[in-house]
Amino acid sequence: MAYKSLIGESMTKHPYIANRKMTVKEAGLFMEGCRIRHLPVIENSKIVGIVSDRDLQKAGSFRGPGELLVEDVMTRQPYCVKKGANIAGVVRAMAHERIGSAIVLDEQDQIIGIFTTTDGMLLLSEILEKGPQSQEHRELPWESFPEYMSW
Repeated sequence: MAYKSLIGESMTKHPYIANRKMTVKEAGLFMEGCRIRHLPVIENSKIVGIVSDRDLQKAGSFRGPGELLVEDVMTRQPYCVKKGANIAGVVRAMAHERIGSAIVLDEQDQIIGIFTTTDGMLLLSEILEKGPQSQEHRELPWESFPEYMSW
């Protein structure tokens, strides 16, 4: 059995979404209740941003009073990829840019999923559980990514 190589095969389908006029408090409580860390922001069926738990932390506690809206704290121009994107390239870009998610779009730029670091870890655990299936997969290719080696 081959390993998953396309982002559309490992993404979380039908992600939760927010609109830009949602308050930071509403978004924070929603994310906490759903146990998610990334919430794409949609307007007129198009992606306009993403709000993460880090964005909320930077804005201050979402439990207190306040009038901040998601549009005030969201990351504009989030990292987006097409469902046919190669997982290795997406993971490499996420690591290099230190971002925790990639929004997955269809051919009409409609959101169809999200690929997060959690999805990446689940994929890695799946690969490790299956074990090496060919000579090509006997070792992880760390030498291909020397900039990420910390030792």
